Parts: sequence; structure tokens; C-alpha cells
Amino acid sequence: MLPVDMPSTPNRTVRFPDVMRSLRRGAPLALLAALIAGAAAFLATQRMDPVYQATAGLLASQPPSSFGNVDLIRPPVVDPRVYQRVLLDSSLMHDALLRLDGIDRGEAAMKAFQRKVRVSVENQDISSVIHIEVRDSNPERAAAYANAFAGALIDWDRNRAREMVANSIAAIERSISDIDDEIAAAVSAGDAAEAQRLQALGATLREQRVRELESARARSASAVVVGLLESLSPAQPPADAIGPRLVFNVFVALVLGLIFGYGVQFARWALTNGVMGREQLAGLTALPVLAAFPRLGRSSHRLAPDAVSYFRANLLRAVRNQRPSVFGITSVDSYDEKTGVAVSLAEALSRSGLRTVLLDCDLRLQGPGFGIDLGRAQTPPLDAYLQNPDLTLQPVTIVSDTRYSFDVVPVRAPTKQPAELIAYGLEPLLGNLKQMYDAIVVDLPPVLAFADALAAAPACTGVVVAVGVGRSSKRVSDAVGLLEINDISLLGTVLTGAGRSKAVQGNLPLASGRALTNTPPREVPPPKAVARVKQR
Repeated sequence: MLPVDMPSTPNRTVRFPDVMRSLRRGAPLALLAALIAGAAAFLATQRMDPVYQATAGLLASQPPSSFGNVDLIRPPVVDPRVYQRVLLDSSLMHDALLRLDGIDRGEAAMKAFQRKVRVSVENQDISSVIHIEVRDSNPERAAAYANAFAGALIDWDRNRAREMVANSIAAIERSISDIDDEIAAAVSAGDAAEAQRLQALGATLREQRVRELESARARSASAVVVGLLESLSPAQPPADAIGPRLVFNVFVALVLGLIFGYGVQFARWALTNGVMGREQLAGLTALPVLAAFPRLGRSSHRLAPDAVSYFRANLLRAVRNQRPSVFGITSVDSYDEKTGVAVSLAEALSRSGLRTVLLDCDLRLQGPGFGIDLGRAQTPPLDAYLQNPDLTLQPVTIVSDTRYSFDVVPVRAPTKQPAELIAYGLEPLLGNLKQMYDAIVVDLPPVLAFADALAAAPACTGVVVAVGVGRSSKRVSDAVGLLEINDISLLGTVLTGAGRSKAVQGNLPLASGRALTNTPPREVPPPKAVARVKQR
């Protein structure tokens, strides 16, 4: 068996109209998500405690080395950002809080508290300003925290100067101790000459170190230790709360809701890889798109008249105005995709002066039907003609206006083994109908749902596949490939559900008998029947 090439799914190209169409289709879901998110944010914000922010300011500058006769000891100059890191990354904040309220906070509690603290540095040419901002639900407590952190940072800076002096004194003392150890080692070695030489050298150096030590101790005792930080503006308890920001929170929630709603819409669009436009459908099937029909309203089977006229013209052109012609109307895997296509085509063909009959091949009665109530017309059903093709034809005549009409052969009840019945009797029946009609429209079940369409399609001049917007590209390719494998003549496709229908909603005109046309009457006149538009 030779392999059969199946049509491959092309790469999907997203165009601007596709994006705009998705935005419109996703608007209800996005707006609903935005409203829910906005309401939740409003209720949550109303229940939040107020937030107050207190700010303490510190000035970082370089003081003079002396003040009159008073010697000043100052720490080494550092980058002002060092103070920011010291307060946020060291134990300084923990110790300040412990001294303030006596609560020993753990690591997790300190991390949570640090999220309430913000330290910023404003660098100037000569000096810098450090702002310590603390947020809390209590304004007095927020100010106390900010002042405590500012005081702890000032003390840490002054301690740097004290530690510098203490480290200098300790270094001199270690130097004197090292000199004494060298002399003692030489004496214990028994080398008198070497010991005498080291004592002579060390005496001078030791005396110098002793004077330096005395000077350092005297300076430490008499000098004043100052730091590079000083309080610029102590924190005051704020009068007004800065949060929670109701309008901001609701606005952010609305935006996030819209993003979430549209994100879900685009995710579904990307995952389903559905057909969104006629250009995509033409590229997917390599077949002409004969028409694009707007979305139908509820309980409606009437397609837009302009789109139907366009469909009829393209369809007649596809068969080169062959008379008689049998047009099979099917869909991919859903009856809803082809709702109204067959009956609208039959009506349009009758308006162009063609003797037209519509065959309802939905022998399973699972689709929405034609939207025509044929309950009063007691005529033989289609399965009776399929079982006996030579049975005298008695269709129901539907008059669309005072001049034009078309016939319908309906189905009355579900039939057993419909695919076998179609394969047995449809072709002989069509042979008889071709002698009485110029155009025969056969409404077929979906290709991938049942085998009925494959059984009936070979008897048709050509088949039209109705594809609904959003239908899976893979399913469309499978349906077209299945028809092509069975050597079915495909005239093209139609896109349904492309937008909200603007066609006139309502019923087909009621009529009895057959209207006058430009074609001669049939040998067997139809019985009188009353038909009105109504979903089956």
C-alpha cells in the first residue's frame, strides 16, 4: 500500500487582526477577573491596619582635628553607604531594638522587621545625609524605632574612634613586650656579648616606645572622642498614615485581573492552536475559503445575507455552473460549525432561479437541524427514499418570499445504521432528483464524528467543509486529509462564527404550496405544508 501524504499543519502566524479579535473575545473573562480582583483588593485594604512612617536624619561630615585647646579624636572617614550596610546587615538593629523594648527577636522576626526599615543616603560634595525611615501601625512606636536606630548608628561611629585609640595603645604595648622578650632570650642563651649588644639597642627603642605609650594614654585620657555622624532631624510621630493606599491597591488589582484574564485567554488560544481567520484556514487546508459567516445569535439559523450571496457565487463558480450539481455541506467534528449553512445556501440558490432541494442527512438527529418546524407536514422522511429510491417524491416546500422557494426532504426519527443506509440509497435517489432539480444541497454530519459524510460524499459533485472559529488546527487537517484520502472532491471551506451576526433575526416566511419560479413545474406537485423557523 502506497503511503498517502497528509496535509501538514503550517506554522501559525499571529497577525494584528487576530490579536484584536482575541482581545475582544477575551474581554468578558478579563473584565470579570478584574472586577473580582478589584473587589478583593478593596475588601482586603479596608481591613488592613494603618501604616505610619517616621524618618530620622543624620549628617555625615568630617569634624576638625581640634577645638581650641581640646584635642579631638575622630574615626577614619568611610563611604556614607557603609552606614547603610552596617544598620541593615549587622547586629546593630537587633541590639538597638533589644535596648529599646527588651524583646529578643529571632532571625525570622528580624528579617520581617527589616522590611519595615528603609535607609537611604543623599551624597553631597562635602557631607552626606542619611535618612532612616521606619513604618509601623503605631506612630509613636515608629518614631521611637527611627530615633533608636539613629542613636545606635551614632554610637557605633564614635566607638570606631575609641577602638582606634585602644588598638594603638595595645599595639605599642605589644611592641614593648616583644623588645623585652628578645633581650630575655639573649640573656638566657648565655651569650653575654650578644645580650649586652641587644640591651644597648633595645634600651633606646624601648624608651621611645614607652614615651609613645605614655603620650597615647595621655591623649586618650584628655582628648574628646567625636564621630562623623550627628543628628540632623530627630524622628517625630507622624500625624497622617501613608497606607494602606486604597485607590492604588484597587487600581493594581484591576490591572493584574485584566492581565490574568487575557493571559488565560491567550494561553487557551496558544494551547488549542485554533483557526482564527480565513487566511489561516486557507493556509491550513490549501483550499479556497468560499465565505466567512458572522457568529449566529441564540436560536437563529439565518446567516448574513451578503455572506450567503458571496458563498453562493463562489460555489457556483467552483463547479463552473454545472447543472445539476450536488453540494455536500459538512463540518469537522461539531454540528454547530455548520448551523444555518445548508439551509441558507438552499434559499440563496432558489433566489438565483435554480430549482433547489435540501436533503437532511442527519439520520441520527443529533444536530440542531435547519431551524424549520416541519411537524405539520406529514411527508415521507429521507430514510424512506433511501430504502426505496423509486418512491414518489413528496418534499416540504419552503417559500422564502412570494416568488422563490426551495424543497426540503427532512428526517423524522433517528435511523439505525445510517452510514450503511446512505451508502445504499443516496446515489440512486440523487439520480432521480437530478432529473427534477438544478441544485441539490445535502446536509451531512461532521466528518470526524461519524462515517455518514464519507458514505455520502462520493455521490456529491463537491463537498464544502464548515470550520468554526477556534476549531483545532489539527482536527481541521485531519478532516480535510480524511476526505482527500477517500478521493472526495473538495470545493472549499467556509469559516463560521467569525463575529456577531448582523443579519435580521426572525422566522422564515410561512407558506403553503410551491411559489412561482422561472423554471417549469415538476411532474409531481408537492403537498401543501406549513413551515416556520424554529430550532429542532
